[in-house]
Amino acid sequence: MDMNYPIVEVVWHDHRDVSDTDWKTLKQTLEQLSKEVEIHSFGYLVEETTEHVVVATTMDVLSKKLDTAYAIKILKGTIIRRRELSD
Repeated sequence: MDMNYPIVEVVWHDHRDVSDTDWKTLKQTLEQLSKEVEIHSFGYLVEETTEHVVVATTMDVLSKKLDTAYAIKILKGTIIRRRELSD
């Protein structure tokens, strides 16, 4: 497996939910959902398809096992911008 994964920053719009236990009017719920949340994720770009990217923030590269403790799949339709941080 290739160990030359670029280190990237991916800025994306987070999906929203309203999951508290208090009842709200539909108008209140829609107002809460309308607030944009911009997330910045940093890590190794380990997979890219036409639909998504996968960023792994922690990888064991020295043992050559490529174990990861955390990774996130980000849908391309939510990505605002992406930049490579490594050469």
